[in-house]
Amino acid sequence: MSYRPTDSLVVRGSWSTSFRAPSLTQAGVKLRTTQSTFDCGANQAVADLYCMGDGTQVSVNSLELGNPNLNAEESEAISVGFAWSPSANTNLTIDYWQFDHEEVIDTNMTAVLDRAITDASLRHCGIVPPGEQGISYDEALCDVTDNSNLNIEQDGANLTEILSNYIGEFNPRDDELFLPLFRDHAIPLENTGSQTLAGIDFKFDHRFVLPSGDLTFAFDGTHYLEFERNKPGSDSLEKLVGTYRYPENIARMSIDWEAQSYYLNLGANYTSSYEDDIEGLRSREIDELDSLGILDSKGEHQVDDWLVWDLSAGYYVNKSLTLRARINNIFDKEPPTLYGSSRGFDSINHNALGANYKLSISYRF
Repeated sequence: MSYRPTDSLVVRGSWSTSFRAPSLTQAGVKLRTTQSTFDCGANQAVADLYCMGDGTQVSVNSLELGNPNLNAEESEAISVGFAWSPSANTNLTIDYWQFDHEEVIDTNMTAVLDRAITDASLRHCGIVPPGEQGISYDEALCDVTDNSNLNIEQDGANLTEILSNYIGEFNPRDDELFLPLFRDHAIPLENTGSQTLAGIDFKFDHRFVLPSGDLTFAFDGTHYLEFERNKPGSDSLEKLVGTYRYPENIARMSIDWEAQSYYLNLGANYTSSYEDDIEGLRSREIDELDSLGILDSKGEHQVDDWLVWDLSAGYYVNKSLTLRARINNIFDKEPPTLYGSSRGFDSINHNALGANYKLSISYRF
């Protein structure tokens, strides 16, 4: 729906609803290697057994198992905004948008760990056998029993007693006082809950028409207002904007010069600061970061914002032949350091390539 009160202004809005049926892979029985995260802050029983009582999030290697009983994901979307062109060479658009998703399909390892406390069929020493699902424990844990002489794979086993006896027998380090997990946990896909994503998009450009060419200034960006979703294994919501890998603002600005036979473009990409994910680090590693002055007064680390520039140019040799060159990250800026990533940087929002160059030739027949 749109309304044009004047020739230069358009007010617009839209609403839609949709659904997405599970894919053949998601509804099948094949395993897919991935990574699952369980949230000890969402379930105290899980926290006591696997996180020393702390509300941390832990990521582990797992096998994602299809589920034929999945429901379709449902979504609702709205957008409201306007486009204003006060002149033929000036354009401004601002749009608010919101997406609500229900029955989101994902793995829910927190819930599986919780069910495994009372369901022995989900507890396995070593690799999970083919055709089964559940949690893979370090094989050494099978040598430990509870006070009724039951090991972790047996019905009725008391996991709290097994943990206590494991600590007494193996004497693990002070930062490893939890049930030891192994690898390749077989976690089924589930309809895990809901999520809401909302934000504002901005876009502006202005072109100066000069005797020798056109000079254009442009800016576009997104400000995220809300990103909430169910915590794994819990009905409570977590707010993600400004947390690990979810920057609040992203933007691009550019200056473009277009002449008859060539063009030049200088651009910059900006990603705002956000919170590092250091909850999964060992206590001694966090103590080391604190001693180096890296953590703030709240014991957190904020990832620096990132601004990188690029330069591109092109030359039209004739109507058929064009030469192009591009330099990305012209100042060779390194990505911000992340201590919660094994790579040491965020490969989704940042780039570790540094300055790099591209040359291309195109010919139109």
